Amino acid sequence: MKVFISIIASIVVYGCAALIFLRMLSKSGIRFKNKQLTAAASDLALREKASVGPKEVVTVFAAAFAFRIFMHLLHLMVLYWFMNFPDIAQLAEFDGFWAKFLRQLEMWDGTNYFRIADGGYGSLLIGGEPTMLVFFPLQAWVARALNIIFHNTRVSLLMTSALAYSGGCAMLYTLVAKDYGKWTAGRAAAYISLFPFSFFFGSMMAEGILFFTMTLTLYFIREHKWIAAGIAGAFAAMSRIVGILMIVPAAVEFIEHYNLFGLLKRKKFKAFMALVLKRGMWLLVMFAGIGVYLLLNYHYTGNPFKFLEYQKTIWTHESCYFGTGIANVFGGLRGSDMTRLISIVLPFAVILLGTAVLLPYGIRRNRTMYTALALVYMAVICSVTWVPSGPRYTTCAVPLFILLADFAKRHKNADTIIIATFSLLQGMYFIAYICSMQIF
Repeated sequence: MKVFISIIASIVVYGCAALIFLRMLSKSGIRFKNKQLTAAASDLALREKASVGPKEVVTVFAAAFAFRIFMHLLHLMVLYWFMNFPDIAQLAEFDGFWAKFLRQLEMWDGTNYFRIADGGYGSLLIGGEPTMLVFFPLQAWVARALNIIFHNTRVSLLMTSALAYSGGCAMLYTLVAKDYGKWTAGRAAAYISLFPFSFFFGSMMAEGILFFTMTLTLYFIREHKWIAAGIAGAFAAMSRIVGILMIVPAAVEFIEHYNLFGLLKRKKFKAFMALVLKRGMWLLVMFAGIGVYLLLNYHYTGNPFKFLEYQKTIWTHESCYFGTGIANVFGGLRGSDMTRLISIVLPFAVILLGTAVLLPYGIRRNRTMYTALALVYMAVICSVTWVPSGPRYTTCAVPLFILLADFAKRHKNADTIIIATFSLLQGMYFIAYICSMQIF
């Protein structure tokens, strides 16, 4: 069965990749007789477009920040109601209600970000090894800078997440409005905020900072500001390893915008090289972010790739073919206990099925850079033998929420169904998370 699922997943992924590549060729100067491949550019040109002023950006930022405060207040209420829940009772060692609240938001990987922000990568050694090197540094570094103001590492981490999430919503709204109009932009920000596992944007983990750096990079790519895109992409690459994938939408948009394949077809090699060397090279700045992370590994262990060993031996994650990873997820539908099934396996299986349906719809109707990023992002997070945090990782699959918002605008009642379903499920999983269930 796993082999069959892997084959099906491969067909879907490679089929979508082929369509995306053909679309990119079509938009960059290679014309096809197939009208379906060439119609997308005109389809995008007919969309409603809108520019967003500074007041609207501030309004979206403030609304997003207020939503985070609301979620924290809800957390406090649930914590009070369920104080006698067995797993919550284990927090008795923390004095005071506020300490218990902060400790819960530090659960799972948040504990490691706290340790890095508070004492650096060497603050916890397992067998003499700095195993926290599997976590990327930007979240902890920003929190350490904010700690100059707040003088509480946990609060600084929460503020880092809240500010980054709010900035990400503002950038997402601005980005989407340029090609889809303000209604779709608002829905994209709403969907990513209400997504069942988006409460992690309010935790001490790196979801917020990754979301912000990704949307910022996409915005600069869309504006064809390549230097800024390269710098923003470097920060994304310092947020989590998938941040380096921002090179994919950057390359796709660069090729399409300058019709690079058309230049090669017309044998304008000098113009081609001038564009690549003068503008395209700035995109390579993104690799500086991953370079900083590798230098950290080298500084602490003498091996720039030591994190791969820790990922395998300590966190039991091993790289694999994405088809194998997807097959393992669906295989877990039969072999998991009920708690793991409901909290991890089933939701991620549903997410993967939804992605398989949404991507083919989005390829023709949306900018190529969005569908390309969505495809590689989901494939990469599935490229490990076990994906316990798959639902959480999906919160930063930004293009999927853009495609979903575009879909909702064109299908009656879809918006109501999406908002109602997302809100209900986020409430359910948020309460389960507060009660220390296996949601990480």
